[in-house]
Amino acid sequence: AQLILDGFQTDFPVVENGRVVGILTRSDLINALTQKGEHSLVETVMQRSFETADSGEMLERVFSRLQTGAFNSVPIIDRSRLVGLVTAENIAELLMIKEALRTRMAA
Repeated sequence: AQLILDGFQTDFPVVENGRVVGILTRSDLINALTQKGEHSLVETVMQRSFETADSGEMLERVFSRLQTGAFNSVPIIDRSRLVGLVTAENIAELLMIKEALRTRMAA
């Protein structure tokens, strides 16, 4: 909960023995706190059904999967290890920055 309050991240990959085994979303966390209290175990409330993307995968393809609305974030994997987490908001921000720079260069 403190990580959500301290920053902008709302989804957290859950890693066990170096492998992503789930995602804890803000909704999962709030529901668990409401229903079970602060001593709930992450493994009992995390999402076990999620998609991952390979670090070499095209960003457009990952963005397309995120737009379906089934997932809020996609863990990025390289050689079976978590190397990042991408959200539709991250990609939209990147596209806005690239467009702003492109517009500036054209002026």
